[in-house]
Amino acid sequence: MLTPSANQRCKRAARLSPFVLAGHYPPGCSGPESSEAHRQIVHIEGTLEPNQGPPEVHGRRIWSSRVPNKVKVFSWLYFKDRLSTRANLCAKSILDTDQCQRCSAGTQDWHHVFFVCPTSAGVWARLNMSHVAALSDVDIWNADTPPNLDAKMWPFVLQSILWRLWDARNGTIFRNEHPSSRSVSSKISDDLVIWRKRFKNDSDVHSLNSWRAYLLYCNSSNSSTVVDP
Repeated sequence: MLTPSANQRCKRAARLSPFVLAGHYPPGCSGPESSEAHRQIVHIEGTLEPNQGPPEVHGRRIWSSRVPNKVKVFSWLYFKDRLSTRANLCAKSILDTDQCQRCSAGTQDWHHVFFVCPTSAGVWARLNMSHVAALSDVDIWNADTPPNLDAKMWPFVLQSILWRLWDARNGTIFRNEHPSSRSVSSKISDDLVIWRKRFKNDSDVHSLNSWRAYLLYCNSSNSSTVVDP
């Protein structure tokens, strides 16, 4: 069970606009940071029941991380399998089919969206981390990371990657975009620049900069070996 203080932090972080989670913003809103978007909040207290597996393993990682609150809420929904994938919507009789709209190659459940769909698989391949697709949602927090990079930064980087993979999926469905693994990787690198101000320790900023340098190197060096759909 979450402690009272942890539960209060979860509830505060859970107050986020549903438009942000869906990739939409109401008229007059420039993006997820707009005050109007944040006034249209949804309380996800109902998703805070204990998860199967080691107690608090996900909550401990998510709520103590330095990612923005919108990413924390997204991460919680991801690890609870509460995102609006076609598989989940089909199970609720909202959709008639659970087939992936992007690749038409299988059921669009959470594993397909983030690891199997060609664009997502291409992102992991660019980072030389395709092995994470075979890990459980518990083990992924402790995935083997590239040498010479600070493993303590991995939970932050992981959530940043997952966030952009979900945004790419939403871009295809809702915004008529056609993101490539290269463009998604570039956005992840940009996020690390914007979000590094959330770290106060110079050594942490240096570690995050090293991760970003690695992402940029992979995005450049693998540009000819990773084929996008």
